Amino acid sequence: MKFNCVLFNQEKFLFLVFSTITIMFSIILLASYFHVPMFIFLTLLLGTILLIIFFKVYVEKKFKKEVCFEVNENSFIIKDEKLINDTITINNFIYSSLSGYKISIAGNSIYYYLKIYFKDGRKKSSFLLIKTNECSEALESLNLKILKYNKADSNIEKIKLIPGFYTTEKGLWLIRTCVAILIFAVIRLFIYQSKSSLMSILILFASVAQIYGTRRSQFFLYSKLINGEPLT
Repeated sequence: MKFNCVLFNQEKFLFLVFSTITIMFSIILLASYFHVPMFIFLTLLLGTILLIIFFKVYVEKKFKKEVCFEVNENSFIIKDEKLINDTITINNFIYSSLSGYKISIAGNSIYYYLKIYFKDGRKKSSFLLIKTNECSEALESLNLKILKYNKADSNIEKIKLIPGFYTTEKGLWLIRTCVAILIFAVIRLFIYQSKSSLMSILILFASVAQIYGTRRSQFFLYSKLINGEPLT
């Protein structure tokens, strides 16, 4: 079966994401350290948010491309049919060469993150796909084919479904650490009565809430994949 999906250039996308996050937290920390007036602090924060929005729009326009996602009985293919130097980019993944795969939610649940693990120790392949109905159907079809492949022969090495980061013990410890930092920040606010600390707490609280929401979404998705249920 063939599906039309939209793929992001992941390396450039992540570079922009980490750059904007670094800028945001640098502004917050510097403003908090120098105790700048609230008006200037909010102006800097608003400027950072606008910068993030600009990057998001720029990334979507600049780095996305349409690909053909083809799922077969023994393999799946991600093919970029746009000619580059008179060639077509084709990624062909044979099930018997795979040791595992990961399908998770990314970017506030507007992307799917697909990661492929190989038996021979090759570098993992990963793809960031826009979460559309057709993309959901493509990943659903892929998951069902792999589940069928795993059940077809009891003697073959199974392809493992790897859980998303936030559903793991490490992800849980990250949430616990963020909550601990949030509690410490609240205690500090009561001691020093700092307005900039209040803004930092609100931003940290929003971050913790987002991480927790992502964890719930990844658990929900992982449960569907394990049971072979529709993703849409």
